[in-house]
Amino acid sequence: MSKGLDADATIALANDRPPSSIDSPWRAMRVQLLGPIRVSDGDTAVPLSPQQRVLLAALILSPQQPVEHGYLQIRLWPSGTAGKVNTYQQCITSLRRRMPHNLPKGNQPGYVGVAFDRDDVDYYRFRDAITEAHGQTGTEQVATLRRALAEWQGEALADVDSGYLPAERSRLAAERVKAGVDLLRILQKTDPSAFRRELQNLRRSRPDDITLFEIELRQRINEGDSNLEEFLNRRVERYGPIPARLRKLCDKSRTRPTPPVRERMIPRQLPAYRSTLFGRDAQLAELDQVLLDDDPNAVRRIVITGMPGVGKSQLASYWADHAKASFPDGTFYANLLGYTAPGKPERSEQILARLLNDLGMTPPMPTLDGMISAFRTAMADRRALIVLDNARDARHVGPLLPGNSAGAVIVTSRDRLQELWAHGYQEVWLRHLEPSDARRMISAQIGTARTRGADQELDEIAALCGGLPLALAIVAARVQLMRWETITETAAALRDERTRLDVLEHGNGDLNARAALSASFKVLPRASTRLLGILALHPGPTIGWNAIIALHPSRNSARIARDGLLAANLLEEPAPDRYSLHDLVRIHAAETVQLPGSARARVANRILDYLLCHAYACDRALAPERTLPFEEKFGTEIGAHATVDQAMRWLDDEYQTITAAIRQTHDNGLNRYAWSLALILTTYQWRTGRYADAEQYLRLAAAAARTADGSTRAMIHLALGGSLRGLGRREQAKTEAALAVQLADEADDRLGVARGRQRLGLLYREAGEPQAATEQYELARNEFRRIGETGGEAHALAGLADVRLDVGDLTAALEFGEAARSRFQSTSDSNGYASAIAGLGRIHMARNDVPRAIACLADAVDRYRSLRYVSRLAQTLVALADAQIRALEFEDAREALQQARALFEELDDTIGLHAADARIGALNA
Repeated sequence: MSKGLDADATIALANDRPPSSIDSPWRAMRVQLLGPIRVSDGDTAVPLSPQQRVLLAALILSPQQPVEHGYLQIRLWPSGTAGKVNTYQQCITSLRRRMPHNLPKGNQPGYVGVAFDRDDVDYYRFRDAITEAHGQTGTEQVATLRRALAEWQGEALADVDSGYLPAERSRLAAERVKAGVDLLRILQKTDPSAFRRELQNLRRSRPDDITLFEIELRQRINEGDSNLEEFLNRRVERYGPIPARLRKLCDKSRTRPTPPVRERMIPRQLPAYRSTLFGRDAQLAELDQVLLDDDPNAVRRIVITGMPGVGKSQLASYWADHAKASFPDGTFYANLLGYTAPGKPERSEQILARLLNDLGMTPPMPTLDGMISAFRTAMADRRALIVLDNARDARHVGPLLPGNSAGAVIVTSRDRLQELWAHGYQEVWLRHLEPSDARRMISAQIGTARTRGADQELDEIAALCGGLPLALAIVAARVQLMRWETITETAAALRDERTRLDVLEHGNGDLNARAALSASFKVLPRASTRLLGILALHPGPTIGWNAIIALHPSRNSARIARDGLLAANLLEEPAPDRYSLHDLVRIHAAETVQLPGSARARVANRILDYLLCHAYACDRALAPERTLPFEEKFGTEIGAHATVDQAMRWLDDEYQTITAAIRQTHDNGLNRYAWSLALILTTYQWRTGRYADAEQYLRLAAAAARTADGSTRAMIHLALGGSLRGLGRREQAKTEAALAVQLADEADDRLGVARGRQRLGLLYREAGEPQAATEQYELARNEFRRIGETGGEAHALAGLADVRLDVGDLTAALEFGEAARSRFQSTSDSNGYASAIAGLGRIHMARNDVPRAIACLADAVDRYRSLRYVSRLAQTLVALADAQIRALEFEDAREALQQARALFEELDDTIGLHAADARIGALNA
C-alpha cells in the first residue's frame, strides 16, 4: 500500500540514495507511466517515493515544458499548497539527485524541465506511434497501432494515491480507448477475426468504457446474437443504465425479420459456467495469445492444470464461450470424467463415437484406430475449438487429440500431462486465488444483502478455504441455503480443522471438497501416498527438498514420491526446492492417509529431529561461543563449517516451519522439542529484529520446561529477558534476568549465574544506574574468571567500559574497552568482538579522536554486516554517520544514514527511523 502524499519531507526522501550510475558512465533512465509508475536504470529498478513518482508523472505529462513550480505543487497537493514549499523543494532536489541527466538544472527561475529521449518513456512512445499511424494505411497502420497499444501494462499511473491522478488516469485511458477504436475500425473492414480478438482484449482492459461497449453491441446486433438481452443485462447490473440511444438501437434490432435457419448447425457444446471469473486475467490473456495466434504455423494447444477445485473447467468454458466468434466451425466439448467420483473415466471410444456423430461422419473402420483417423481427418480443415475436460492422464486423452489442424484444443486435467508438452502443448497452471480475489468471489456469489458488515468474516472464510474456488462456491451455496446461519457462524464452523471438510460438502453433487480430493488421492502411486501422509504430519507451511530426502530411505525414493505428487498437482513448489500442501489437501491427507502407529511416531520424531539438528547447526555458525543443552543426533547439510550467510539463508527458509513446530510440540506435550527449538531460534530472531516472536515462543518454552533442570530453565528466562529488553520492556527484562540468576545458582551453574549478572549489569546501565551496573558487571567478571570463560570476561569488561563512558571516566573506559577487545581476539565470539570495536568507537568520539572513532565504527559496521546482525548494524551506521559529520564527511554520512534508514524500515523500528530522518534533514538543510 502506498504512503499518503501529505506526509512530511522525510517520506519524500525515504529512498534518497543516488543510484550507482551517477558515478559511472551515463545510461538512459527508462520510465513507465502506462501501468504502475516505474523507473529503471538499465536492468535495475530505481526506487522512488510516492511523491517522487507523482512529481515525475506530472513533469512528463505536462503539455508545457519547462513546467512552472506552482503547477507541480498543485498536482502534489490538490487540496492546498500552504506550508509545502520546503517539502516540494526537497522532493525536487531528491528526484534530481536520482535522475541528474533527466532533470537538468535550468536557467529559468521558477520552472523545471525534463530531458528524456522519447524512446525511453512509454507515454512518448505511445503518442509517437499514434502520430505515425495517422500517416499510414493498411497493414502498416494496423501494426503501428498495435505497437502503440502494446505499451500499456495496466491502468496508467497505478500504485500511487493522489488527488491529481484520477483525472490524469481518465485522460490517458481515453487516449488508449481512442487508439483501440481506430484499430477496430480498420480491422472490422479488413480482418473480422482479428477485429473480434482485439475487441475482446480492449473490453477486458476497459470493461466499463461505453464506446467499446457500443462497438460490441453493434457487432452482436449485426450478427443476430441470440444472447443480446443477457449481454445488455450484465452491462446494466455492473455499470448502470445504458444511454437511451443504445436502448433504442436494441429495440429497433428486435423488429428485424428473423434470419433464415442455416441448414448446417454449428456445434456449441459448452456446459453452463459461472458468468464471472475472478483473478484469472493473466490466464485469459495467455489463452488469447496461444489459441488465437494467426500464424499459420502456430500450435494452438493448451493444457490447463491445477489442484482439485481450482477452477480449470470454469476457466476453459468461460474463455471458449467468449472466443467462440473466432471458431466459426464450432466448439466441441467432452467431459472425460477422469477424476469424477464415483464412477470410472469415460472410454475414449465412447467420446470419439459421439464427436464423429456430431460431425455427421461414419468412420470407414469401426475400430478405435479407424475412429481416430476419421476424427483427425474431419478436424484437419475446420477452424473449431475442442475442449476436452477432466482428463485422467495423457493416455486417456491421447486418442481424442486432433492432428495439426486449423483449430485449437484445450485440455483440462489435475495431472500435469507432461507427455503432451513434447507435442507443442503449453501449460496454463492455476493456483488458488489471491485473498482479494477470493473475497470478491464469495461476496459476489452470496450477495450484498448477506455480506454487509461482515468484512472480517469474509476475509477469514477466504483464508480458511485457502482461496480454492470450489470451496468458496460451496460456502456461498451453504450460506444461501441455510438462511438462518449467519456468516459469522459459517466462519466459526470452518475454523475447526477436524470438521472443516464436513462444512465443505453441499449435497451429493459436484460441490464436495472431500470427494474432489479423494478422487485424486485414490489414483496416486503408493510412494506418493506415503509421502502425503508424512507431509500431513509436518508442521509446515513449507518443507525443503533435503528434509524430504531425510525422511526417505534414499534420494531416488524421495524423488519418485515427490514427482508423483507434483504431477498430480497435490504438491506445490512455491520456491526452488521448497514444497507446500494446500491446507485442505493436508487436512484430507491427515484424515485418510494413516501411517501405522509406530511408523507415525517415528516419522514425527524424525521431522522434529531434522529441524532441531539443522537449527542447532545454524546457531553454532551464528554464535559459536554459545552453549546449549543439546547434542546433535545426525549429520546435517548445513555442516559444521557453515558460513553465517548459509545459516541465515537456511533459517530464513525454515523460520515459519520451526515456529509452527514450536506451537505444535507445545500443544502436543512434546516439551523437550518445544523448549529446545525456541531456545535455539533466539540468536536468529534477535539478529533479524524479531523480538516479539522471540518473547512469544520463549514463553511457550518456559511453560514446556517446567520440569527441566535449573540450568535449562535459567537459560530460557535469560533469553526471555533479552527479548523483553529488545522490546524496550526493561523492568520485565530485569525480573527475568534475576530469575535466571536464582535458577542457575540453585543448580550450581556458575556459567549461568555469570551470564545472568552480565545481563543485569547491562539493564542497570541502560536504566541510568551506573553503581548497580558496575556491581553486577564485576560479579559477572569474577565468576567468568573463576571458571576460565574468556569470552564471558570480555563481555563483562566491555560492559564496564560502557559504564565508565556513561559517567565521563574516559581513561578507564578506554582501558576496559581495549582489555575487552584483547580478550575477544582469543575467542570465536565474532559478535562480541564487533560490539567491543563499536564501543571503542564511541569512546574515541567522546575523547574527540574522530579519525580513530571512524576507523573503529567502520570496522564494526563491516563485522555486523557479515554477521547479518541487522539491528546492531543500523545503530552502528548512525554512530558512524555522527562521527563522519564531525569530520565534515557529509556525503559519507548521508550514505551511512540512508543505509541505516533502510534497515530501520525493514525492522519496523520507528525510533530508529526518526533518528535517521532527523540527521538526514539536518544534512539537507
